[in-house]
Amino acid sequence: LQKEEILCKTKRLSTSIETINEQSRRFSVTSKSSISSRQSRLSILSVSEEISADQIKRLEEFEKTINLLMNSLDVGFIWNFLERKLKILIQQKQKEQQNGATDPHLLTNEVKMLKEEEERRMTQELTNFPQIVLFCLNTIELDSHGDIRERYLPQLLSSILTTLAEKDVASIDGQLLVRLLIVAKAILNEINQSAVVMEAGIVTRKRGEVYEIVRCEEFDSMEKPSTESGAIKEQWRVENCLSSCQRLLSQICDWYCKERDTERLQAFYAISILTREFADFPLYDLNMQEINGHCKQHVSSNYPVWLSALLNILSIDEWDASVNSKG
Repeated sequence: LQKEEILCKTKRLSTSIETINEQSRRFSVTSKSSISSRQSRLSILSVSEEISADQIKRLEEFEKTINLLMNSLDVGFIWNFLERKLKILIQQKQKEQQNGATDPHLLTNEVKMLKEEEERRMTQELTNFPQIVLFCLNTIELDSHGDIRERYLPQLLSSILTTLAEKDVASIDGQLLVRLLIVAKAILNEINQSAVVMEAGIVTRKRGEVYEIVRCEEFDSMEKPSTESGAIKEQWRVENCLSSCQRLLSQICDWYCKERDTERLQAFYAISILTREFADFPLYDLNMQEINGHCKQHVSSNYPVWLSALLNILSIDEWDASVNSKG
């Protein structure tokens, strides 16, 4: 009996050591990818002027203070705030455009001044929003909680893309549209660095008509369901974002085909880069029936709407029509 107890204790200890080693490996992989993504974000925010050692020190102190504050708040506080803020700003902009038809002669000078001031403030906040999101991505420690990359960042990404897809892109400032698409790419890049995605031991295997997650290595059986569930949930969130991205891609393609100018080309380039970034996201589960059903909705061409719009850009007839309309 004593030998059996010793063997059981030794086995449990060995299992615990393997689990600790695996967690350390995951943290190491995620940390390395986080450093890489942080350097990428720094290149977006970098300025031409050199930063002195004193400024770097103050920035580091500021970053520590920000993270202490974030740790004292709810995990998703700042990301939920940014999500709500964008929706409020867009709604206010829409109301302003709808009320813009009011005869200015019917307004007093005071009301005119207040309206102009409110318009300037709102425009400035919309202009600064992409920079604020990039600042948060660069400053806040995203590895402090798994839900940041696996839940809150996908929600923020979905909010940005859905808000843009539901609006007429022609009514959005071109530079703001490009900056928001750049921010969306930065967010997606961070989602791709999550522990679930970076887990090298996960592969897909087809059983019948279903793709399922299996692990290449042997670990405690209690760990498998959480890994599978996390992968499926994250994939579902990113697929929602991809759906909005495809709708937005279709709109921007149609918008660009109507007038092939530099501003619209920048927007098309930005949405193309974002779409390519989605292609790097690992698909843990693939339902072919949904894809086939989606294609059947477009009987005329058998192509999804976003792909048909993309092909129009390469169409010689569409190109000639656009050039002739300018002439």
